[in-house]
Amino acid sequence: MTAERVNLLVGLLHAGGELPPDVVRWLVDGLQAWQQGRDLEAALGLHYADVQELDHDERDELLQAAIRLCPGTSPSAQATYFLQVLDGRLRHPDEAGRHFTDILLRSRCFIPRSIRHLRSRILQGKRHDSWRQWERTEKPLCP
Repeated sequence: MTAERVNLLVGLLHAGGELPPDVVRWLVDGLQAWQQGRDLEAALGLHYADVQELDHDERDELLQAAIRLCPGTSPSAQATYFLQVLDGRLRHPDEAGRHFTDILLRSRCFIPRSIRHLRSRILQGKRHDSWRQWERTEKPLCP
């Protein structure tokens, strides 16, 4: 892509108004860094080195810590707040919680997006992973 096309794309991103401002800023910064010679995936923060492999236990520990650092008088309120942080509607109020959330969002693991799952399974340490094993089997469960 030529410099002219990158500049045109940057102008369209600013003028479009359809994307949230933080997404536009992320794309513009990434494209400008790419134009200055950086790898595009690295400039956008999408490089494989930025992705962390987490197993379910590591994921659950990070989720528990991030949720418990959220404001709220009950585990349900904290989980609700945390889901809004994950969706980008709120910013985590705690610096460590922001760091944990960033790690989770960059990871290659499934992050539950239901209050019930977060509150009654993750926070209480009662995760149920066995159903995923059944889901992957090719044998019928009932003969």
